[in-house]
Amino acid sequence: MKTVGKALFVAGLLLLCAGAVRAAEFEADLVIEGPMGAMTGKIYVKGDRQRQDMTGEMGRTGVITSGEEGATLILLHDQQAYMEMSEGQSPLTGMNAPDLDGLTAEGEGAKGQKMEKLGNETVEGYLCEKIRLVDEGSPESSTLIWFSHELGFLLKAVHQSPEGTSTVQYRNIVAGAVADSVFDVPSDYRKLDVGAF
Repeated sequence: MKTVGKALFVAGLLLLCAGAVRAAEFEADLVIEGPMGAMTGKIYVKGDRQRQDMTGEMGRTGVITSGEEGATLILLHDQQAYMEMSEGQSPLTGMNAPDLDGLTAEGEGAKGQKMEKLGNETVEGYLCEKIRLVDEGSPESSTLIWFSHELGFLLKAVHQSPEGTSTVQYRNIVAGAVADSVFDVPSDYRKLDVGAF
């Protein structure tokens, strides 16, 4: 049960950092550090589909998202199981993800967020726009993001809040074709009822 709760939290963090734009195809190493510990893994991106597999204190977990279907799949690799969450069940329900389609406008981010452009920096060989997002309802919390327009994706995010600092970064990025099968749940995984958690 504790593993599932942490997996849902991490899924929310990753989805928040991923944004809502159509990205290029690539794979990369994933590094997450924060109050809940450190995790490493891989990310695969193809258009509006993403798969992130991670290993950390909670074991081996994964998240598969598909923008057109609106569902989020939480993979519990150690249990050979998965949960399917509709948009309303997502750990992001009620959270304001950055409006990455509107990065050309300064000042307004997603509803209830202020956005401040801080210039450009290179991350993993890609020119990125560095942006600070502050939630108007929680001004003591802020998120710095480094967004690559070339890849259409965030390559780094640092979230600071009273609970601590969390960092998500993608490294060793390899641009190129990603097989559709990467976004399938392994056939031997059993489906769990998300309502039980």
